[in-house]
This record gives sequence, structure tokens and C-alpha cells, in this order.
Amino acid sequence: MVKRIRNPTLFEKVILVIGLFVMVIGFVMIRELASNGGLDSGLLTIIFLWLILIMTIILVAVSEDVKEELRIIAEHQVGEVKMMSEETKLVKEEIKLLRADLGKKTKR
Repeated sequence: MVKRIRNPTLFEKVILVIGLFVMVIGFVMIRELASNGGLDSGLLTIIFLWLILIMTIILVAVSEDVKEELRIIAEHQVGEVKMMSEETKLVKEEIKLLRADLGKKTKR
């Protein structure tokens, strides 16, 4: 089976840019807060929320990729179902011909 290389969609490119932006800005802001006031509970909350935001962006990107892969699989399945339908029609025609041939042999 030949695997096609899929081009990233516009949505995936936007998520990549937003994710990189959030990572850089979050790192800079947390570093600035840590250098000014030290490590306190507010800073820990900010770090935790920043990590949750990054994980959310990653999950969105992964779910988009899975959606695209499922679409490709569904297209392949439709093609296989069409081939099976054609094969079934051919088998039915062959059975009719065999019955007709068997009917001719039994009459003799």
C-alpha cells in the first residue's frame, strides 16, 4: 500500500504559529516574573495555566491530524465497498450462467 504524504492544512499551520507564539511569550513572561519577585504561588499558578494552554494546543493539533487520517481511511473504504459491490454483481451473473448451464445438462 502506497502511503500518501499529506500536506498540512491552513488550520494546522495557524495552530503551529499560535503554539510557538504562546510558548515564547509564556517563557519570556514567566522568566520576567521569576526574576522580579521570586517563586510564589501566583507564579506557580501562571506556570501551570501556561502548561495547560500548551497541552490544549497540542491536543487540538493531534485531533486535527486524526480527523484528516480518518477522512483518508473513509475514502479508501468507500472505494473498497464499490469494488466489492461490482464483484458481487459479477458473481451473481456467473451463478446465473452456471445454473443455466446446469439446467441444460440435466435436460439431456
